[in-house]
Amino acid sequence: MISYYLKKHYELAKKLSHDLALYLQKKNEEIESQNEELRKGQESLYELNQHLERKIEERTTKIKVQNEKLRKYVFDNAHKVRDPLVLILALFYLRKLDENEPSDSDIIKKVQYESAQMDRTVNKC
Repeated sequence: MISYYLKKHYELAKKLSHDLALYLQKKNEEIESQNEELRKGQESLYELNQHLERKIEERTTKIKVQNEKLRKYVFDNAHKVRDPLVLILALFYLRKLDENEPSDSDIIKKVQYESAQMDRTVNKC
């Protein structure tokens, strides 16, 4: 009777062990599948991150180029355009102060020349 009981108990334990092994194998496969999905997701995120970093670098470079153009324009505006403009204003101011200054035709010629200078400078920008 004890041997019968031990045999049944052994068979039950063997079946439970087998069922447990199958259950653990199934869970292990699920974990491996989830790990593979996570790895693929991580690779996708890494690639996306690299792509975004390249885009940021490209845009940063474009912004730097645009800023350099803007600095040049500001310099040109402050110096190359402003100088002829100040001279034109000075000529008119001198004309108001003293009638012995250059004739109107000389002033008009100078204004025309300086205006052309400003036009060329503005068109370069």
